[in-house]
Amino acid sequence: MRELAILTIITALSAVSCGPGFGDISRELSGGYEYWSEGSSPYLLGPSWGKQIYPQVIDYDFDSSFVIVVQKPSLNDHKAFLKGKLSIEYGVFIDYEDKNTLKIDVDFLERYLFPDSILYRNMKSRGISTTRSRADFGLMQGVIDSLFQYDPYYVDLFSRPVNYWIISHKEQNADDYVPMSRVYGPYSREDYLKKRKELGVPEELTLKLDEDGDK
Repeated sequence: MRELAILTIITALSAVSCGPGFGDISRELSGGYEYWSEGSSPYLLGPSWGKQIYPQVIDYDFDSSFVIVVQKPSLNDHKAFLKGKLSIEYGVFIDYEDKNTLKIDVDFLERYLFPDSILYRNMKSRGISTTRSRADFGLMQGVIDSLFQYDPYYVDLFSRPVNYWIISHKEQNADDYVPMSRVYGPYSREDYLKKRKELGVPEELTLKLDEDGDK
């Protein structure tokens, strides 16, 4: 039963990433991450429950331990991707909190879902249900708009034309149901260069972009 519940959740979370269509391009990277280019919206899709890097991903490089990424953040794309992800995770949170029927490791939930519990309780207080109706998505859009206006993480994300990210697989916990890499960012170019030195990212991994994100 536990394995079935976990598989159901993982499948659902993977499905919200606006899956592949005709003419799309994908490339498997490392640590369970993939590069997807769907028309004009390239992004990095990571393991379920993990942090994704939404459009526009304009360059990346990787080895077995790291993925480095540069992104020109797209507000519309980011909101659309986030809405799908939150709707699924919110349903999992409500199921666990209200019914205590979710068969999944509690420690795993506390580390990867419960850090956002304040957000989910805010959604619950607004009357958002788990049926994913049109009305629910309308209310959820209000929550997301507020996040992008006031939450320090999202304010920082869109404060620069270009963001840099480092994904480190060295922190993965092999005992997790879904092993997670550590995602560092978003960074300015200056902070990114400091962080990659601190983490020991090999010099062979490069992003062929200047400070403004131009090739």
